[in-house]
Amino acid sequence: MSGTSTLTAAVAPATSATRPLPLALRIGLAVAAPLAPLAQGTAYLVSPYGNADDPAVVLAAVGGAPAAVDLLGWLWLVIGLTLVPGVIAAGLAALPGSRRLATVALLVAVPGWAAGLTLPQTDLVAGAVAAAGVSDADGVRLLEQLLTFATPAQGLAVAIFVVGHVAGTVLLGVALFRARVIPRVLAALLAVAQPLHFVAFVILQNTYLDVTAAWLTAAGFGAAGLSLLRRGR
Repeated sequence: MSGTSTLTAAVAPATSATRPLPLALRIGLAVAAPLAPLAQGTAYLVSPYGNADDPAVVLAAVGGAPAAVDLLGWLWLVIGLTLVPGVIAAGLAALPGSRRLATVALLVAVPGWAAGLTLPQTDLVAGAVAAAGVSDADGVRLLEQLLTFATPAQGLAVAIFVVGHVAGTVLLGVALFRARVIPRVLAALLAVAQPLHFVAFVILQNTYLDVTAAWLTAAGFGAAGLSLLRRGR
């Protein structure tokens, strides 16, 4: 009897460790997974100004497009609520088939993407400046100050965001590719999506290429969320 009890005790933790996540949690993560990058790509399309525009142009464009600013506010709300859960969903989907790489990917991607949520959003700041009736000169100075990320904390957040969300999403794509839990073409596209975003946003300043990068991320995250949802059936 003692031998049987010992064997049972040894097996029980392993059995419980392999149990799927609760269905409600899997549903929530699967729904959240594609929403933030979908909303992000839509925000790029809706925005009334371009990536390279200076603060004066941004303020003028935002002041003339109140409906777009309202929609951007809703899109950023969706992003804020679903971005980190979506990243976690992608990592959890890859975890059983690529445990070490998925773990590293989560440790890099989660703080990387989360750091971006702490930075001032140009759309919302410019909209608030326009709505408050601040003079053009004061509004430009305020926007310049906020968007130069001049404080040490903001500078660190920018560094964590740039490195973490690009490298972390590449690692998530590779982990999903190795785990074979989603179509490998989607995993490969996820791995290249954020480097493509960096090129589009920083170098080429091409809105449509940036939208493509965001929606490729949504496709990869969405497929990972669906895989996670199906696990345990």
